[in-house]
Amino acid sequence: FTSSSVINPGGGLTVVTTYKVGTFPKSILQKDPPRTFGDKIASLFLKYFYIFYLLLNLVIPVLLIRWYIKNKNKKKYGPPSVNFETPEDLKGERLTPAEAGTIDTAKLEKDDVLATIFDLAVRKYLRLEESKTKRKLLPDSIDQKIIKLKEVDEKLNNFEKKLMDRLFRDGDEVKVSALKKDFYKTFQNLEEEIFDSLVKKGFYVKNPKNQKALLIILGFFALGTLNIILAIVLFFLGLRLNGRTSLGDEIDHKIDGLKLFLKSMNRNYKWQANKFYTVEQMIPYAVSLGYINEFMAQLKIIKPDYSPSWYSGSNFYVSYAGFYAGMSLPREIKRL
Repeated sequence: FTSSSVINPGGGLTVVTTYKVGTFPKSILQKDPPRTFGDKIASLFLKYFYIFYLLLNLVIPVLLIRWYIKNKNKKKYGPPSVNFETPEDLKGERLTPAEAGTIDTAKLEKDDVLATIFDLAVRKYLRLEESKTKRKLLPDSIDQKIIKLKEVDEKLNNFEKKLMDRLFRDGDEVKVSALKKDFYKTFQNLEEEIFDSLVKKGFYVKNPKNQKALLIILGFFALGTLNIILAIVLFFLGLRLNGRTSLGDEIDHKIDGLKLFLKSMNRNYKWQANKFYTVEQMIPYAVSLGYINEFMAQLKIIKPDYSPSWYSGSNFYVSYAGFYAGMSLPREIKRL
């Protein structure tokens, strides 16, 4: 380089030149301080906050509600028609009263266990007996006994086998009053067994208690993050969804038709009298589906002198209610 003038001490020389792009490697220096992955996510979230908020509180709730209306609303099946038959699974095997009651309410209730006891009595595995103990100064004491007639066999499902094992673990007879001490422990096992069976048969994807708990937890999380609309939808689904599959919803619709028959059996007495054995099989279903009083009132018209071989005691129509009440299981079960 040359200068056109003299450079005095303390002076300087400026040189300007150009280079082609790519002559030197790019600088690795950053204008901003380095950020962690979490910082990048937070920055991205803040940048598009309104999009995330609309997605969580508008798009997702609308999609969830549309899915519920399309797939889980029983109205899609229309009003149920009267069903005179006991429900069956895909193999053509009868659904037990406990299975039908659990599908109907999406939980195992004490009436489902009582219905199974009545069902086992109708099927001659046990007998129900009312016993009185005379007392001098007080009214007679009335208790109910369950007496084993047959041993457990392969015709019983696992739920029924577990119930039979519990009822007769100390002998071939058990007083109903003795069941109220610790039966709630057995009830928990029975609940697991009934849902295992219903899942295997394709009526449920999982135990509804687990699904509801998950949705409620997600609802509270959404509420804590101020996603109010999403939280409301999750709470709603937590209350309404029950883990039933499409097949489960379909069989539940048929069970609704059976409930119509159980509460209004007075439409065709002649047919029912001729098919009385079939009508008798409905007693356990009337228990599990909550129509035992209506059903028994109409059964009395069809068969006023009805005295089942599986029951021993006073007049059946008078005493069944006492037996039903006496077999009511402890409060612990209601809280499960």
